[in-house]
Amino acid sequence: MIQLATLSDRRKRRDLIVTFQALKAHLFPIKHLFPSAHNSRTRGHCLKLSKDKFQTTVRQHFIVNRIFESCNSQPSDIVMCDSISSFKRKYDAYNV
Repeated sequence: MIQLATLSDRRKRRDLIVTFQALKAHLFPIKHLFPSAHNSRTRGHCLKLSKDKFQTTVRQHFIVNRIFESCNSQPSDIVMCDSISSFKRKYDAYNV
């Protein structure tokens, strides 16, 4: 029997794919929404996101705040992929 992923897992995967596209593409329309952490003391990969501070609850469920921890916790070999298809393949293999 085929085991389907839960809705939250599928949503997290989709959000990580959008984040990967925004961080890797030069002319992605929403790239400015993903602030990178420019701290040289960070561990892991060099594409870590910095957490936005928000005053209202409207931004609380925005994609950057929703995906912040799971994006920063991914291994560097997943985040530093060259293409979206290799990112998906490695992400699926790591998060089985």
